Amino acid sequence: NTMFFDKMTVRPSKDLKDEVERAMVNENLDKELMKVFNTCGHFLPRKIVIGHKLYRKSNLLANHENNNQIAIIQQAEWKNTE
Repeated sequence: NTMFFDKMTVRPSKDLKDEVERAMVNENLDKELMKVFNTCGHFLPRKIVIGHKLYRKSNLLANHENNNQIAIIQQAEWKNTE
């Protein structure tokens, strides 16, 4: 399932507006706005995908010393955990 948000229908709450207005009159505008963003969030997605499965995840930092480990990971068998 996918949900799309039209930016014209999403409105900030009164609390968010009040916090931004308080930050705007502060002499440390940058720091105060960052506090608001850290509390309320930085980003509003326009699209949310719900219901997909995570089959595998690996984090690997490759460099010249771990080529052997890369080969072992590439040969590993990945299975669904259902």
